[in-house]
Amino acid sequence: MELYSGHINKLIEELAGLPGIGHKSAQRLAFHLINMPQSRVERLARTIVEAKENVRYCQECFTLTDKEICPVCANVNRDHGVIMVVENARDLAAYEKTGKYTGVYHVLHGAISPMLGIGPGDIRLKELMERLRGLLSAFSRTVDNCVSDLLYPYYESIPDTSYLEFDDRTEQLLAEYEGTADCVRLAQGTVVELFGYMLHGRFIIRDGKVFQRDAGPLHHEKRTKKAKRMKALPDYPLRKVYRDFKDYAENECGFTFDEEHQGYGFYYNPNAMWDWYSIGGRWPEMFLVKDTCEEYSFGERSWCNEDEELEAPEGYLWVCAARKKDIAWEEMRKWREKKARERFSKLEKMFATGQKEEGFRGAIAPQGILCYGEMVYFKDETVEDYLNRNDILDHRKYPVYVHDIVDADNWFSRDDSEWINDGEVPVDWPERIDGYIDGLEDDDVLVGVDYHI
Repeated sequence: MELYSGHINKLIEELAGLPGIGHKSAQRLAFHLINMPQSRVERLARTIVEAKENVRYCQECFTLTDKEICPVCANVNRDHGVIMVVENARDLAAYEKTGKYTGVYHVLHGAISPMLGIGPGDIRLKELMERLRGLLSAFSRTVDNCVSDLLYPYYESIPDTSYLEFDDRTEQLLAEYEGTADCVRLAQGTVVELFGYMLHGRFIIRDGKVFQRDAGPLHHEKRTKKAKRMKALPDYPLRKVYRDFKDYAENECGFTFDEEHQGYGFYYNPNAMWDWYSIGGRWPEMFLVKDTCEEYSFGERSWCNEDEELEAPEGYLWVCAARKKDIAWEEMRKWREKKARERFSKLEKMFATGQKEEGFRGAIAPQGILCYGEMVYFKDETVEDYLNRNDILDHRKYPVYVHDIVDADNWFSRDDSEWINDGEVPVDWPERIDGYIDGLEDDDVLVGVDYHI
């Protein structure tokens, strides 16, 4: 005989399946959830779904985070030359709570156990070896520290207030607070904004009625039971929704009152250019050096290319940092052209036969071949057309294809413009790169950095 209804039993079974939760604990949790207010249950359910959809592995240390790089790895004040290896994210959190460790971490997500059939390939050991390889030499450590110092002023979340400015949003918030917005009256009588925190834009008003968006298996607008219990209040005064302006600014909009500026707003870095970076990252093969070179850095590979390694000419290595004098510029040019010609031949053959190579992530279309949304081959184009379109045959002195150049004094970008004859024109980016590298000393170090904003 079942003691509870089917829905309650199902809830108890799901909760009992969680680690550390027995049947009695599952029962207590189930009845606690059932007795919670509907809004809290929905908020909990949304939080679980959003966590599942948005939490991922940090590209650097592989802990769990909702960003590509976790806060610890993104913190330029941490010592990135010291890596603590931990078994799981819980261990990381335990060490962080002490507040005494200033290095970074690497999360293995398991431990080697032959008895349990867990081998080196089942944990993040390969990624750890890749990180350690980039820190082995004094040159690599020096490069890491110098890049950190160089990029620090451009950090979006920089903690040094001397770099920050205050963006006062008080007038904007007041204007919103004095205005109107589409609202609904819930079944219990509470008035909330249609696109506010509580409803998250899940409902919409049409012809004076409330509809639920993305409802049912067809994911269309529908007058669900819940929507029918709501009363539409279009253009409703926000003053009537919130207790006062402070309630609107702080609890709904999430701003804090700044005593120094006597207003609501936030501090930001006006020179922000990145929120995370990695030496190498998605483009670890930036420069070609002879395999006898003693000063270079491999950096760290991104998760998207951790299993790939670009072929190099015999006697050479692809690296992401080296001194100008050690970089084989002419060999880089010849090798890139050779590999580009080989790629063209493969694409041309695929288009002619209509058969994709194994592992090729693209599509053959009547007008050519697409890969990741871009045309990589056009019907009837020649190899010279292909090479010119990909800037392989340009006359730049240094075959470096980057978006920015950063040094201690400047941040140059290919998007920059200059004034010529009272008009603004884009800079000649290959010419700027050539001129910049020409002006460097032979012992100056060039570093390839992958960054994101």
